[in-house]
Parts: sequence; structure tokens; C-alpha cells
Amino acid sequence: MEHGIPSHLFAVTDNYEILKLKVESAELTNDVFKLSTSLMEGKYSDQTVLHYNDAFQYIYLNSDKSIHARHVSLFFDIKLAHVFVIEKAEAELNLLHSKEKAVIKNIADIEKSLLEDGFSEEYIAQQKKQAIDKIEQELCETGGNKEHIASLRKV
Repeated sequence: MEHGIPSHLFAVTDNYEILKLKVESAELTNDVFKLSTSLMEGKYSDQTVLHYNDAFQYIYLNSDKSIHARHVSLFFDIKLAHVFVIEKAEAELNLLHSKEKAVIKNIADIEKSLLEDGFSEEYIAQQKKQAIDKIEQELCETGGNKEHIASLRKV
């Protein structure tokens, strides 16, 4: 590749998909390299192609050929892209587990408060079931996984 730029790069989408990019051209302007890329072979969803067009069709390298700060999910090495995906997914899971624990604690606090205020356990169980049904429906509509939904039923 011209200017000593690598011929291939790896980009990670918001959905943790690793895209293999081919560098088509490189142009040095204002102390940065502007690269034009194309998606390499593979089956990509329409959403992935839109994400590529928006974020990775044109990318920038610093004049020393290091990755520009605007591209936090762009890598020269596919192994680093995989590490990035794993770390981001683990961080997202940890955040979800933390939120789940907070919701479970809030439910327990509300149940305790309702019992102290004289509501029957039957009434509380009915209200809890309705709330969980509503959350389950929202999770299903937004792609929540079955294990997460099942954990709500255990509360």
C-alpha cells in the first residue's frame, strides 16, 4: 500500500461484529492520512453496511500511521479486535448484572414497605407478576435474552 499504510484493517461495530476492511487508497492531508476503505468478503446485514458507510468507509490515521483518536474501535491486528469485543461485551454484561441487582433490591424494598403498610401478600404477588410481565414483554421486544427474563421470574 502507498505511504507504508497497511492494506487491511479491522473495525468493530456497535453490535460487536468485526469488519474486515481493505484499504483502497490513502491520502496525506493536514498531518493525517485519510483512507478510503471497502468491506472485504462476508455476509453483512443492511444495518452493518450502514454502520460501515457511516463510520468506516473513510478513516483517519495520524501522520505517524497510528490510529487516530476518533477511531477507538479500529485495529491493525484482528486479535486486538477480538480482545476489544470481549472486553466491551464483558463490561456491558457487568453493567446489566449491576442493574439487575439494583432492580431486585428495589423490588424487595417495595414488598417490605407494602407489607408494613398492611397490603396482603396476595395483592403484592399479583402486582409483582403484572410488573414482571410488562418488563418481560419490553425485554422480548428489545431482544432481551431468555436467561435474563427467567432471572426476573425468580425475584
